[in-house]
Amino acid sequence: MTYQVDLDRIFDYLPTQETFKNGLRDEALIEVLYGTSIRVGELVSMKISNVDYVNHRLKVMGKGSKERYVPLGRKAEFALKKYCFEERNEKIPAFSDYVFLNSYGRRLSSQSAEFIVADTCEKAGVSKRVYLHMFRHTMATNLLDNGADLISIKQIWGHSSVSTTMIYTHVSSKSLLDSYHKFFTR
Repeated sequence: MTYQVDLDRIFDYLPTQETFKNGLRDEALIEVLYGTSIRVGELVSMKISNVDYVNHRLKVMGKGSKERYVPLGRKAEFALKKYCFEERNEKIPAFSDYVFLNSYGRRLSSQSAEFIVADTCEKAGVSKRVYLHMFRHTMATNLLDNGADLISIKQIWGHSSVSTTMIYTHVSSKSLLDSYHKFFTR
């Protein structure tokens, strides 16, 4: 099962919504969600003080109050900066340290994040229902397909066991065949 085609549609659509109300926020939310593969609770709890632009990473408080650092990809970082320094600061009072805020300046809820993603996917022409957790599965699969190892993914995600991380990975047929031919020489 792959959602790559759907992701392509979503990412192709994102820049077109910049002119909409909260368009930069919604773009940053989706870029950060995919680019870091953090959980929705971690996403909506993200604080400005935990974004490290110098080292291109986020400090995340994960399950069980475990703190970890997650790499912040170029596109996610660019979208986040654009949102924080343009739309967020212009429209919303600066007293909140949370990154993703609603129109009232309060922390965005998980349900609102779900709605933003569903609405964006619908406008992008994605026919399947997309859940926030699918971004996590897709990121793991893409990392593996591009040569990342399970231990690295486990560390990024803050899992205590590789077996937990393996739940999120879906090896593509092409990757499976490539691995077979690479390691089986007979």
